[in-house]
Amino acid sequence: MIDDPEIRQIKAENERLKTDSRRFANIINLSANAIWQRNAELALVYCNLSFMEIAEQDDDESQGMQDTELFMGERDACKKAWAANEERVFEQHIVVEGQRRLYRVRITVSHADHSITGYAVDITEQDLIRDEVQRHISAQHDFLESSTSAMAIFGADMRLQSYNFAFVALWKLEEGWLDTAPNYGEILEALREKRRLPEQSNFPAFKQQQQKLFKALIEPHEEFFYLPDEKIIRVLAIPHALGGLLFAYEDVTDRLALERSYNTLIAVQRETLDNLHEGVVVIGMNGRIKLSNPNFATLWKLQERYISTDPHVREVLDLCREYFDEDDWDEFKSDFVSRLQHRIPQSGRIERTDGIALDWRIVPLPDGATLLTYTDVTDTTLLERSLRERNDALEAADRLKSEFFANVSYELRSPLTSISGFSDILRN
Repeated sequence: MIDDPEIRQIKAENERLKTDSRRFANIINLSANAIWQRNAELALVYCNLSFMEIAEQDDDESQGMQDTELFMGERDACKKAWAANEERVFEQHIVVEGQRRLYRVRITVSHADHSITGYAVDITEQDLIRDEVQRHISAQHDFLESSTSAMAIFGADMRLQSYNFAFVALWKLEEGWLDTAPNYGEILEALREKRRLPEQSNFPAFKQQQQKLFKALIEPHEEFFYLPDEKIIRVLAIPHALGGLLFAYEDVTDRLALERSYNTLIAVQRETLDNLHEGVVVIGMNGRIKLSNPNFATLWKLQERYISTDPHVREVLDLCREYFDEDDWDEFKSDFVSRLQHRIPQSGRIERTDGIALDWRIVPLPDGATLLTYTDVTDTTLLERSLRERNDALEAADRLKSEFFANVSYELRSPLTSISGFSDILRN
């Protein structure tokens, strides 16, 4: 036997190629994608296991698979690709194990080795996701059209993808121009020309700052545009799930004016309430203090910090127990709370153990709360009591005077009668 180094090298190379061929065949067979190859006569010369499973062929039948097709019309597709000498890519539905699945098929032609190679990838899940995304986009479009707020969606390339009628009405832009998908910078330029943007001393810097939102924005971003016509626009930029940004614009001019008016009214009412002579407290439906003025805390010697914690009326009564002369305290508290819950206007007067007299009044409020006012009438009560005592003393003095005159008249009547009689005798 001839021991030729060149022959040994050829054998070693042959073994290496066989090993590589088996390795590559195993790798291709392990692929979940169907791979096959046809010759110039369109006969099947190679296919992997996935092709056989999709074509529903057994290993025992693999000897007669030259005419097997992955799907009906696959050979015609290969024939057209061979004739046109170009790659063909298309999507094809194939029934696999009783289920209809979608595959993306790629057919490439190699005239150098007279072969046609096919590659089929199962994209059923991708197709479902694509349909889901399409439904999401359709629902999003319906939402934009039904929304009263002006909305626009810009893609990752900063081009306008969709908008609603409120967007057109707010910014007074032409729909035909918007349908050409202008980018965000062009829209800013158009708004600047129409004086629909805040006045800027350096517009290029403002424009650049706005465009940075497409790359830097992670969380929703809110800002306000104060326009030259005194309108105030609330701008909300939200990162879009498919890339880009969703802008929502809302004209808040009237709302902010109303809010300022409301805040002014609340401030006036608060100042008025704080300077009232009466002690005022508002008790909510849950029995907790919602609002009070400093005079209420002063009258009942409570800390304003404690009142601000919204305590329950029962807790406040317990702190003020020393001012009431009540034997059954629990019954008194229950009766007090019951008065508040009846929501009937009531009034009265209480005299505390420390000598303070208070006029109280209960007024139900429209929101379900109850207004309770206390007025210090101690001085008035003392004056009234003094006047009453003086009046009683005057009435007693008048009564004594009347009794004195009656007694004197009675005691002097008989002697005077006798004197009058003797006077008449003497005159006669």
